[in-house]
Amino acid sequence: MPTPCGRAQSRPTPSFQTSLFGILAILLLAGCAGRPTLLPPQEESFGGETVPVYFVTTRAPSGTPEVYSGARALSASYGRVDVGIPTDRTLGTLPTTDGRPNPSRHFHQNGIYRYQSFAQMRDAALTSSGGMGVSLFVHGYNNTFAESLFRLAQLHHDADQTGAAIAFQWASLGDPRAYVHDRDSALHARQTLAATIERLSQPSPNRLRLGAHSMGSLLLMEALVRLSLEGKSSSIRAIDEVVLISPDIDLGLFAQQLAEIDLPPSRFSVVINREDRLLRLSSAISGGNARVGASPDVAALRNLGVQVFDLTGLEDGDRPGHFLPATSPLLLSIMRTNSGD
Repeated sequence: MPTPCGRAQSRPTPSFQTSLFGILAILLLAGCAGRPTLLPPQEESFGGETVPVYFVTTRAPSGTPEVYSGARALSASYGRVDVGIPTDRTLGTLPTTDGRPNPSRHFHQNGIYRYQSFAQMRDAALTSSGGMGVSLFVHGYNNTFAESLFRLAQLHHDADQTGAAIAFQWASLGDPRAYVHDRDSALHARQTLAATIERLSQPSPNRLRLGAHSMGSLLLMEALVRLSLEGKSSSIRAIDEVVLISPDIDLGLFAQQLAEIDLPPSRFSVVINREDRLLRLSSAISGGNARVGASPDVAALRNLGVQVFDLTGLEDGDRPGHFLPATSPLLLSIMRTNSGD
């Protein structure tokens, strides 16, 4: 916690500094590695499954195989990408390439389609959902357009989720050094996300599930606060559930947001990992305040009325422990078994 004025501040211990610099090195190396792009699909059939991912984006078009960049657009765009799921992989993995993809080994696109309006995109998604509603997902920090789409397709497929998947794509630079820029871009997209949720809540009844990861959780909570303060109660009541995975939010701010949102806290589920290495880094650069997704005070979180799923100690999944529901074969197997719940 921050030290009161006039009191000597303690400096980080060498072990903490070593682990912090280690995480920074990992992030910087990841940023230098190739990032996947949405290259044209190959002609031959690969024998795998295709997951349609609809999208709303505040990213600017790039005119390159990336399709959309990390720059902020003046207005939102809408579309769908049919994501090919490779057959030669392990549950929870996301093999991609920045070169020509091998469809049996890499996530890839089987088609990109644009819609002229939100209504066209929404109606197409609802038609494809088979009456099972839609799931709107907000990605986190350091994500490119392609990475976010592929990850949502992988999670939707591996967890055997029903209904239509819609990605809300805000203008992340996809650069691990751009944490402050990404936070600003996320907040810049609040109004567009609020309008997206409002429009998805119509026509009613329509099952609407909201999810977010990491910094995307801050954006989602701020959009819900905006809807509530604007008196959009009917849109708020249309939300079945809100799932926040590893939320990169200050605990005090989160409590304030919950109090301002016109939705029972019991509709919120928070997935945490007290050993999340990336949220430790976020805490270090945010004045030392613990982030919700790695909060050591689980009881305080539960006292807010939200459902808390503490995954601390889970041994499989991504090594930083930052996106376990998407990367843990064990959790994904459990979700597949309970996909109807």
